Amino acid sequence: MIVEGKTFFLRLLGTKIIVGCLVIAMSSQTSLSYADGSDETMEALFNLSFEELLNTKVETATKTPQELKLSPAVITVVTAKDIVHSGYQNVAEILSHVVGFVDNDDLSQHNFGVRGINSGVRSGSRTLKVMINSQPVSFRSTSQNFLGNELIPMDLVDRVEIVRGPVSALYGANAFLGVVNIITKKSDFFQKEGGAVKTTVESYQHQSGGYQAELSGGGFTTKLDYIYGVSQGSFDRSGVQLPRNSPSYDAIRSDPDRSVQAVSDDSKPFSAYAQLGWDIDTQQKIEFNGHFQRLDVENPFSELNPLSVFGTTREAIDNYFLRVNYHYSFSETYQLRLFAAYADGQNNKNDKQEVGAENFFLKPDIGYHSEDFGAELFISLRQNDTLLLGLDSKNDHQRLESFTRVDRNTGQRNTITEPQSINISNKGFYLQYLWQLNSNWRVNLGYRMDDDSIIGQQESVRFGVVGNLPHEMVLKLLFGSSFQAPSPELLFRKSVQSGDIIGNPELNAQKAQTTELSLSMPIADKLNMTTTLFHTEVNDLVTFQSDGSNLLANNLSASKTNGLELELRMLFGSLDAYMNYSYQKNALEQNPLSLFVLEHRERGELFPKQTANLGFYYHWEPLKLSWSWNNRWVDSRPASTSNVLLTNQFYSLGSYMKSDMTFSTTHFSLVKGKQGTLSLSIKDLFNSEYVNPGFGGIEFPSLGRHGVLSYQQRF
Repeated sequence: MIVEGKTFFLRLLGTKIIVGCLVIAMSSQTSLSYADGSDETMEALFNLSFEELLNTKVETATKTPQELKLSPAVITVVTAKDIVHSGYQNVAEILSHVVGFVDNDDLSQHNFGVRGINSGVRSGSRTLKVMINSQPVSFRSTSQNFLGNELIPMDLVDRVEIVRGPVSALYGANAFLGVVNIITKKSDFFQKEGGAVKTTVESYQHQSGGYQAELSGGGFTTKLDYIYGVSQGSFDRSGVQLPRNSPSYDAIRSDPDRSVQAVSDDSKPFSAYAQLGWDIDTQQKIEFNGHFQRLDVENPFSELNPLSVFGTTREAIDNYFLRVNYHYSFSETYQLRLFAAYADGQNNKNDKQEVGAENFFLKPDIGYHSEDFGAELFISLRQNDTLLLGLDSKNDHQRLESFTRVDRNTGQRNTITEPQSINISNKGFYLQYLWQLNSNWRVNLGYRMDDDSIIGQQESVRFGVVGNLPHEMVLKLLFGSSFQAPSPELLFRKSVQSGDIIGNPELNAQKAQTTELSLSMPIADKLNMTTTLFHTEVNDLVTFQSDGSNLLANNLSASKTNGLELELRMLFGSLDAYMNYSYQKNALEQNPLSLFVLEHRERGELFPKQTANLGFYYHWEPLKLSWSWNNRWVDSRPASTSNVLLTNQFYSLGSYMKSDMTFSTTHFSLVKGKQGTLSLSIKDLFNSEYVNPGFGGIEFPSLGRHGVLSYQQRF
């Protein structure tokens, strides 16, 4: 381990020397300028006062701008400042430090659970509704959300608004246990600060690494405004070892057709986003925006035929949307919003599924295209009261997953399952009333009715009371219901090999009800604390039963979760710090049709009882040098049911603490008058080598300690 650590830091030092030489070489052609007054605008943006931080305007909870502390939801906001200071590389890193969220990363997809509930094998964070500027971005064939580097160029992100709890009364299906809304920067930011080019290199302990390149920009004229961003990466994680506590470790080690380390494991994430706005006149505006993401990653630790020496399963999916928004302001009282969107997603030519065979592999074919439409009328009533009336519809045309057998040597293809398709439609009506009772108290009432062609009518409600108490305290009492529609994969999937998921067309929607009590208060001059108690009940919970060969999806369980969440935020001069802690106790009803005693998991699976995060940021102005230290602690987690059945005993994965440290400076720039930022991050500083719960005899490894070196130049 000592030798590995020395090798890692020598390689990291070598990378720094190379980059330094490149900078010197560039400076021989381009005069090197040191930061001066040109940074004032950026510093003004990043140095919000404590009061401004608490009063940040958010819109996800009500679709109208409201102060964070008064918004009728339990919501966390991560700003562009937080992203830069903490060295976050993608949205998944952000969410992993948010209270109540726990990632079960298999190194191909992030799978977040929320408040005690994780949807299990291959769920891909489908308990969340993830949006960019309120447009959903899930791959609708599976309802998975791709949250890594393939989601969005990070320089475009102004803030991420994270709502814990149900929001189906506004957003319909899949705003189940939480909503993540990524709000992009405005064009005036890029007009003032300029666009940016960013290059990032990563170095891993096991003699591999990768890079990420990003371009972003924007601006405006009298009538037009625009932003754009594109990001491309390439990472090689080959050599990552299968954790020794995996139930199938000994069997894989003794199998000549398998290896206990990833022989091949590369990832090539790509994302792009653009937005164009046109002010038609003082009353009308039209916006066009588009988003494209490509998940292209090998998955050697798949629960199906992992770590084969013949080839590695690869997940390769293209997913995009095009959307147009129209805003019309009749008067200060009435405002109309219309939108139309087209979404499309499908696996691309790189997608393949290994079956452990020397001579062939399987080629999946799956995809969808969809048309979405919506209209919203905002009515301003007396004082601060507002009424929102909304209609929306979506029409999904699903191409159900089929498989072709491909010969490795000849490329000959043979159809295994015939292609099938199905149309799924949904129409929704919703209303929301924000009622200002008096100067200190306000009420939020919300209702939505959805009519889905598969699961029928679904009702969702929201009720919230927010009050200003003495001594700047804010009290929130909230109740809401939500539902999650079963994905086409869970409804109609056909198994082509042992261990695979078999769909169930009789699945019902999963339904949740959550009650929350939240109190926010200052406990010192520059220190604020928020405490939240919650109770969540989930009915018709989808669980997977084993028939001894495959996994069957059924609505055969219910759960009750009680929890506590604590958040602290301090901003004192050049020091910015946060801490959060969550505790949850989950009680899962026994599945009456279970064939195995070990399938009864009273605590559920994958999710810990406790988590905590602690972070510090400090800025030293004379050298324009910044330092941040982010720590995540995760309690022990119950192993997956599939692995419990394999070992024939209950067991848990151990707790861990992961520390990330980042140093950055804006002391010099390659472009006079524009900011340059050099940053060095050490991820998993103490090399915790933590293990995430896996499936099918596999536990998921982590990357261990690795370095991330980046330089961003504005122009």
